[in-house]
Amino acid sequence: MARPLRLQLSGAYYHILARGNARQDIFLDDADRIRFLAFLGESVHRHGLLVHGYCLMPNHYHLIIETVRPEISLAFKRLNGLYSQFFNRRHERVGHVFQGRFKSLLIDCNSYFLAAHRYIHQNPVRKGLTKNAGDYEWSSCRDFLGFRTPAPWLRTGLALGYYSGSMKERMSAYATFVETPADEDPFTKAYGQAFLGCPDFVESMCQRARAVATCEHPEHRAFDERLDPDAVMQAVGQKLGSARVLAGLRQPTRAFVLYLLRERANLSLEALARRFRMSPSGISHQVARMKERLLKDKDIRLLMGNIEATLAGERQISRSDPSR
Repeated sequence: MARPLRLQLSGAYYHILARGNARQDIFLDDADRIRFLAFLGESVHRHGLLVHGYCLMPNHYHLIIETVRPEISLAFKRLNGLYSQFFNRRHERVGHVFQGRFKSLLIDCNSYFLAAHRYIHQNPVRKGLTKNAGDYEWSSCRDFLGFRTPAPWLRTGLALGYYSGSMKERMSAYATFVETPADEDPFTKAYGQAFLGCPDFVESMCQRARAVATCEHPEHRAFDERLDPDAVMQAVGQKLGSARVLAGLRQPTRAFVLYLLRERANLSLEALARRFRMSPSGISHQVARMKERLLKDKDIRLLMGNIEATLAGERQISRSDPSR
């Protein structure tokens, strides 16, 4: 499957998420958290990143960063690698600490920046670790509220600059905002699991993504060709003669649909789980089995080609007819 697009730009803002392998804890005690923050400070300095917010949860972490240089992949490969070595050595473990590569959303600073702060700082509240966001020790919320002196690498000025008045008044307004519950997961709202912001921002980022597409980065081209999920389900339903196959029938029909939605429409496992009322692991298993069937079954490959040809024709009509 083509990975979700990661467009690396200078002067851009990103919401970063990294989870523990198999959702296991990546921080077992405060010593782990302290060392991770030290590695974070070293990595962002080395790779030209500014940290505007963070939250360390037991099995994952969130960051809001700004790029001075477009090196987020290098920075977080280094950060996660250093911490993994430390964690495994300290706890006498082996194997992966983090689950695959980290996730990143390129975000619109004008429309989502403060919402990202509220989302990451509300995380401990949603998980029942604390009653108020400002009471959680291992996020940057306390720094923004003036409860402690921020680390040298943490930038609080931009977020507080959205408010007016004295610094005390700005901190109070920020506290009121971030303490308001917000349950929406930004990674399920993002366009192509890559961009989050107003329509103009998303369109601008899509244009930049198309502009940098190269043979060395096929995931950029794949992004431009991702299919609309509803169109995929409709096309499969038409080819198979009944839309009922999407909801209840077992393999290979449902697995085929799941494969298309995962591989070509690029829906997340969580989004597919909600649509089909399945577990993410069950969906992942069916998609993997369908990959094997595609290698062995000529008829399934032919059906795949027919469906994608149908969808390609619809995209061409849509592009040529502005009224659609």
